[in-house]
Amino acid sequence: MIGFPNVNAFKDRHGKIRYRYRRTGQKDVYLHGVPGSPQFAAEYEAACSGRTTTLTPGAHRTAPGTINALAVAIYASAEWRLLSKSTQATYRGIIERLRTDYGHGSVRALQAQHILKMRDKKADAPTAANNLVKVVRWMLAFAVARQWRADNPAIGIKPLKIVSAGFPVWTEDDIAAFEQHWAVGSRERLAFDLLLYTAQRSGDVRQMGCQHVQGAAILVR
Repeated sequence: MIGFPNVNAFKDRHGKIRYRYRRTGQKDVYLHGVPGSPQFAAEYEAACSGRTTTLTPGAHRTAPGTINALAVAIYASAEWRLLSKSTQATYRGIIERLRTDYGHGSVRALQAQHILKMRDKKADAPTAANNLVKVVRWMLAFAVARQWRADNPAIGIKPLKIVSAGFPVWTEDDIAAFEQHWAVGSRERLAFDLLLYTAQRSGDVRQMGCQHVQGAAILVR
């Protein structure tokens, strides 16, 4: 195993390293190129799907050097396996949308202006737009490391500013409702009372302890 499930490396009779995809119930497939290359990624994706790269032109397969091929290489990489499951789920959602919209595009031809257009299409949802740029930047860093291209045009693209009105100020009714729900002695009520009635900053409240209680008063210097 070389980091790609069902793939093993071996030396042929000429001493050359070759790669073979083997899965029960499926004919062996010999993969060309080296692991991480566009050609290897395309042929590996085809083998996983039960297809071969000897299909007729125009058949549904991943073309080397495309965003589709980059995604396939990423999914089979150590970098991907080291991500947490939640991060994988987030990234995969964005990557698959990229494949749907731009999958046949060339990784090498991708420029900052193209990424900006992708981002600008999501301007109404700035958080989603910023996440898109973040994932594209990560994908292209992978591409640079694997020598798919020489630079990362996503570096330097600034995130969109997220405008927020902030949190609404609680009314007396809001305060009464909270106090009714959380009784004195609960952790939530303690935190609430300290924040509201000591007039301390949240960072200072987190540092407060029994040492600050003097009789019936709380003394903070």
